[in-house]
Amino acid sequence: MCKIWQNGEPVYVSRLNREWSPKPNLLDIAPAQGDNRFLVKLTNVSGDWSLSPKLTDLGGNAIPDVTYSAQ
Repeated sequence: MCKIWQNGEPVYVSRLNREWSPKPNLLDIAPAQGDNRFLVKLTNVSGDWSLSPKLTDLGGNAIPDVTYSAQ
């Protein structure tokens, strides 16, 4: 299962259990002005787990002047 929150508000829930795949799950999430905090909760049934987030515009292009960090 995967749940994602943006600035404390839920923006994605998937109850599927699956392995990591290079085929992305695409989410259309509008950023708020200023800083945006994302919280990701993944549950794992077996094996290793992975997360590969990528922030892009709707065309799949990198967004200029966007910085991020994992904590």
